[in-house]
Amino acid sequence: MSKLGCTCRHTIRDNTDSIPYKALCYSDEDTPVYFEAIETIADLLQARENPTAEQSFPPQPEQQKRKERMSLGHEITRILVYYHGGHRRDVFECENCGRLWLQVNPRENTYVSYLPEGQTRGVLRSHGGREEIPKIAVKKDHQTSPGMLDVSERGRLREES
Repeated sequence: MSKLGCTCRHTIRDNTDSIPYKALCYSDEDTPVYFEAIETIADLLQARENPTAEQSFPPQPEQQKRKERMSLGHEITRILVYYHGGHRRDVFECENCGRLWLQVNPRENTYVSYLPEGQTRGVLRSHGGREEIPKIAVKKDHQTSPGMLDVSERGRLREES
């Protein structure tokens, strides 16, 4: 969807990223899809962690490692899009009247509207929080538990080496 005409005659546009009047939602019934995606990503990482003998020799230069890391990011994105793409629905809020427009079916471009009873607007806007949630790192030390995540007590990233 690039444009949606609201009942109040306002045009809701979807032509860029980070739109303050747009959100994504998933049905609670689709929760198992998250775990399937996580299991698939874990399988991918495990396969990369334990490559065959012919893939691991000779040691690769840093440029090749960076290329593989980008490739891994691509693969993870592909997996997430595959599992979540058919379940994700868009929600838009009309900036004029506050109606919420919910995509009825993730595979169709049809929406249903809900009009708020009060004057509250901007309900889909981000309230920040990215700064409060620490970035998680994968431990480099494989002696304890390979691939274990580590977050410091103060919420800052702590990289184990």
